[in-house]
Amino acid sequence: MDRKIIFEKYKGHCAYCGNPIDFNKFEVDHIEPLRRNDNYGGSDTIENKNPACMPCNRSKSTFTIEGWRTQLHNKIVSLNRDSATYRVAKRFGLVKETGIKIEFHFEQLTKK
Repeated sequence: MDRKIIFEKYKGHCAYCGNPIDFNKFEVDHIEPLRRNDNYGGSDTIENKNPACMPCNRSKSTFTIEGWRTQLHNKIVSLNRDSATYRVAKRFGLVKETGIKIEFHFEQLTKK
């Protein structure tokens, strides 16, 4: 029953990227992690759970929302520093950096 409520929270979409998710494959993410660096914080309640696609849930891991946002933003820094393939793709216009602030799907919905 809880799983269905969580799934329907964002009408069958990942709370983070907004992509449609399959009811049989979606993952449940704790918005405020239950445990991070040996600290316990989040609760195991429906209010603290979001539906997530596997890539978003794995990427978020035990980050807080703001911590994950920072980590995602820093990926561009890492790609520019560490990936010659990325730098070449950018040089030839295959990749464009936008510099936009990351806004998750659930945040966009709360603005409406």
